[in-house]
Amino acid sequence: MNPQLIPYRDGEKWGFADPQGNVIIPCTFEEVHPFQEGLAAVMLDGLIGFIDTTGKLVVPADYEDVANFTDGLAAVMSDDKYGYVNAQNNLVIPCIYDYAGLFKNGFAEVEIDEQHGVIDAQGNEVVELGDNFIIEVQNNLAFLARDEQYEIIDLKTQQMVPLDYDDLDVGNQTHLIAVAQMFEDGPAYGYISPEGKLLIDFDFEQAYGFFEGRAIIMEEERYGFINEAGQVIVKPIYDDAQEFSEGLVALKKGEKWGFMDKDGNEAIPFKYDYVGSFQNGRAYVRQGALYGFIDSKGEVVIPIKYTADVQQLDEVDVEFFQSFENGVALVNIGEKMGYIDVNGKEYFKG
Repeated sequence: MNPQLIPYRDGEKWGFADPQGNVIIPCTFEEVHPFQEGLAAVMLDGLIGFIDTTGKLVVPADYEDVANFTDGLAAVMSDDKYGYVNAQNNLVIPCIYDYAGLFKNGFAEVEIDEQHGVIDAQGNEVVELGDNFIIEVQNNLAFLARDEQYEIIDLKTQQMVPLDYDDLDVGNQTHLIAVAQMFEDGPAYGYISPEGKLLIDFDFEQAYGFFEGRAIIMEEERYGFINEAGQVIVKPIYDDAQEFSEGLVALKKGEKWGFMDKDGNEAIPFKYDYVGSFQNGRAYVRQGALYGFIDSKGEVVIPIKYTADVQQLDEVDVEFFQSFENGVALVNIGEKMGYIDVNGKEYFKG
């Protein structure tokens, strides 16, 4: 079995190293992405292909842009259009799309000329391209807005549930969907099932999708959260919030961020200028212009020493996405970047 391979930077070139830092695939590439489904995207002469864990180029570097493999397929761009290639270098879905999303459970969102739809792994349209606004494709369901109406479509059965609501939000738990209904004194939010049955009454000024059995609610620009029974666990008194991840939720109190557990207990003090959600047992934390990572107990396990461009962060909300994935995270070292693992081991030099 091949060891896990981690992107490794040597000066301006990239390759891959094992967890001990030994370079296994030489640093000959202009850019690389982490391995996903046994393949990694690499750039040669400004174009991108995929290598396997031996370093063999199994999908030639012929593409202008690519996404990672999911469900055995990767979106690739040729002549400014996207299609999908498989691991055997077969272009199984032609490059005809202006946008091509990641496949999830055999389905992906696509776009042509501002017409949005959903296709299956054979390229068949299961939601016909049209004036659709695709909110989410999750758990074989498509949530969309079209013809001034929200709809839920079961992508396997093609059953459609029309929803006569004024807003819709879904998390990663699709059995509870936040919807808004207009009343005399304004909109209120509750939760329905995918079949359209009301499960939690319209008791909230604003509400969001469920993650890990909890959903963020908002009242008078303040945030709290509820459980799946609609009970308020934490009253909306906080200044900002993220979704739950690995049992904890990031909340902002005044100018500082910290974390609470599912029962509303403070788990990590409110002392950071920004934090990210937990992934792989680690969360991004920033103090001033430097950042590092903490564990779920709040211990700084990767020193707060990496450089954040605070001016850029004020202009673009990119910190939210700064996290570990498959055991590695991309960090800034001055004007360069490199990968670290969950223990803080650095995979770069120069």
